[in-house]
Amino acid sequence: VVLEAGQEMTKQEVLDFTGRARSGTAEGDARLASLSPRERDILDRIAKGHTNLEIGRQLFISEKTVRNHVTRIFEKLGVHSRAQAIVVTLGPRASSTP
Repeated sequence: VVLEAGQEMTKQEVLDFTGRARSGTAEGDARLASLSPRERDILDRIAKGHTNLEIGRQLFISEKTVRNHVTRIFEKLGVHSRAQAIVVTLGPRASSTP
């Protein structure tokens, strides 16, 4: 996960930061499956480090619409932050080694 220029965070560091244990693959997959294609697209862009404004410009939608999507994504995933959502998104794809 890239945070700022030159700064990176491993999956374990994100898990430690958010206070969330590793979720099982099936649980994470089920939560991701509940997302609409648009929500998955926005979540992928969040995981790449894009802001709501950047996402809106890329998808030709307003920043407010992106915020609405992000709120629904958080509700469906059962998370409260972008970092937590990224952990769910990365799931087993991310390396578990620091």
